[in-house]
Amino acid sequence: MRFKFSRAGTQEPSGFPPDSRLADGDSRLADGDSRFTDGDSRFTDGDSRFADDATGTDRPLRLRDALRRGGTGGAVAPAPARLPLIGHLPAQRQLSFLVTTLAVVLALSAALVALNARHSAADAAATQVAGDALMHSQRIGKAAPNALQGNEDAFRQLAESRRELDGDLALLGGGGSYRGRSVAAAPASLQPAVEDVRSKWAATAKAADTLLGHRDDLAGVDKSLRALEALAPQLLAQAEAIAALRLQRGAGAREIAALGRLTMLTQRMSLGTAGFTAAGGIRSETAFQLGRDITAFRAIVDALLDGGNAGGEGAGIAAVREPDVRERLAVLRAGFEQYQAGAGAILGRLDRLLAARNAERLIFGQNENLRESLVRLLDGYRTAQETLNWTFWLMVAGGMLTLLTGAAIGRVLLQDSYDRTRGAERRRQRAEEQRLQAQRQEEEARAANAQNQAAILRLMNELQEVADGDLTVQATVSEDITGAIADSVNYTVEELRGLVGRVTATAGQVAAASGQAQDISTALLSASQQQAREIRDTSATVLRMAAEITDVSKSAAESADVARRSVAAARQGAAAVQDAIAGMHGIREQIQETSKRIKRLGESSQQIGEITELISDITGQTNVLALNAAIQAVSAGEAGRGFSVVAEEVQRLAERSADSAKQIGALVRTIQADTHDAVAAMERSTHGVVEGARLSDAAGAALEDIERVSNQLAELIEGMSHATGTQAASASGVARHIGHILQATEQAQAGTQQTAQSVRELSVLAQQLKDSVSRFRIGNPTT
Repeated sequence: MRFKFSRAGTQEPSGFPPDSRLADGDSRLADGDSRFTDGDSRFTDGDSRFADDATGTDRPLRLRDALRRGGTGGAVAPAPARLPLIGHLPAQRQLSFLVTTLAVVLALSAALVALNARHSAADAAATQVAGDALMHSQRIGKAAPNALQGNEDAFRQLAESRRELDGDLALLGGGGSYRGRSVAAAPASLQPAVEDVRSKWAATAKAADTLLGHRDDLAGVDKSLRALEALAPQLLAQAEAIAALRLQRGAGAREIAALGRLTMLTQRMSLGTAGFTAAGGIRSETAFQLGRDITAFRAIVDALLDGGNAGGEGAGIAAVREPDVRERLAVLRAGFEQYQAGAGAILGRLDRLLAARNAERLIFGQNENLRESLVRLLDGYRTAQETLNWTFWLMVAGGMLTLLTGAAIGRVLLQDSYDRTRGAERRRQRAEEQRLQAQRQEEEARAANAQNQAAILRLMNELQEVADGDLTVQATVSEDITGAIADSVNYTVEELRGLVGRVTATAGQVAAASGQAQDISTALLSASQQQAREIRDTSATVLRMAAEITDVSKSAAESADVARRSVAAARQGAAAVQDAIAGMHGIREQIQETSKRIKRLGESSQQIGEITELISDITGQTNVLALNAAIQAVSAGEAGRGFSVVAEEVQRLAERSADSAKQIGALVRTIQADTHDAVAAMERSTHGVVEGARLSDAAGAALEDIERVSNQLAELIEGMSHATGTQAASASGVARHIGHILQATEQAQAGTQQTAQSVRELSVLAQQLKDSVSRFRIGNPTT
């Protein structure tokens, strides 16, 4: 599809909006007149409302209106009152003094704020330390009973709280760092409260250390108690089963009473061990009773198995005889031995357990007193934190002084803005003059822009035909902004036209050479097929000759006739071999000629590849030209707005040329590959023909021997038997040689067929190459 560009289809450059001419029409309004922007420091540094008026805004200016009224006879507003002490100084010196004073006051205020924040942070940190100490004291009171029962989490909590509480009291007493914040020592008013907490904490800390020191013992007792709790139900079930069994079998009253006591002792031992896990359950009386019950249980079980002694719990008890009951009693004793070992481990730590229990009771008793002391200390810190110190009042005074200084600075600025009003009116008049000058320059720029746009549209219309493949078009070279680009485009199109002409001519030459090579390959194929048929006939003749020689050996009477036929057959074979040799020499010469032509075809494709590289180079230069055109369009600004379209068209033309060059290069590489394969096939065919000629020479020599032998047979019939054997052997050799000749001929025929196929593919590729450049119109190729 072709596109035409005209002034009607483009957007005319519109004029500058009425409200933006002063802002965009002429940069000199903003920057050209230094007097307008920087000439009077009072105007640029004063009230911003005057600067807005200079740029064309309609913001009301009371001082300016007052000045205008004064210039036309109206009354001018009175100047504001001056500051005392420094009001007689210039405005700049007044501002310097006030700004310096404000900086000093702000620095002092910042220092006071930092000091007050530091004191507040220190008080807050001390309060947090006191609260943290109170929390850890309560954690110790809750963790101690659980630690007494061997709870590992309780031990960790107890150790952590004991360490943290020690650290908190040390910070409150002597000061230090708490979580990255500085903590001061407690003031004199809170030192008695700190000492009271320390005195109460000393006993609790010692008791906590006692509990922590018996950590392993308490953990071992807890483990043993869990094992005993698991064994007790088993022992009770076994004792009750044995008692029920003996009761069914009619055991004696003493034995039934002993078994009943076993059941009672099992239950009491279970209750005794359960008492250790209860709060305050570690008592010497409980441990003593548990020891007595264990001893009595062991004595009864031993008496039931081995018979009772004269004294003790097992006195008067006879040993049980029934095997099943004894087996049950043995199981019961084995389980009891485990139970006795666990109970012994507990009783062995009894003293340490009692010491841990006393420490836990001490912690529990002192915990409430310690909490009350810590609450009083925390309330004292909170009261001290809420009290306002001297730094706060100094900070308030600094803030008031800062406000007064800021008000003074505002008064000085107001006085200075009043003085600058008159200069603002004069600058407004100069700005109006510059606006009119900018309007005139805008009209001139609009006319130049229209001329440049017409030249760009003309060049775009001419380049559109080049983009469609018409290389006969010449761009108009003029004195406009597009003149240099049109000259460069004409040079590029001329070079591209010559290049396309050379590519077309070369493609035609390649197609003609491919047709000649195809004709030669077809002739070679026909000759190879004829030679194969003749060799097959020769092979059949030799085989018949061998059969005839064999018949000669059977009948001596027919030897002479057979010899004559052998001579005739040998002559025919020699003639056929000579024909075959002559045909192979002709094939070899034709193959060599075809190989030379294909090599010349490969050289032609190499030239085409070089031409393709030249196309790629020209395309790269065109891309550079397009890039330069785009840069010029950007440099031209608003006047070159349509110029970038030309650069895009030139770049698209270069991209399409590059794509065509790539397609031609791919076709050339395919032609070179096929040419190389055809040359290789020709070389293999030549080698096969040479080998066939050598075998044919050997066959000819063999046939000459056959003729000579046949003549001798005609003259010397007496040596027929020996001669016929020799001839049979010779005939076999001839048959093998002819088979080799046939095999070589078939190989040559296959190579010739492959060569013909390659030449046909080369002809197709040449036609494709010619078609790929046919889209370009270059006019008369001789020009």
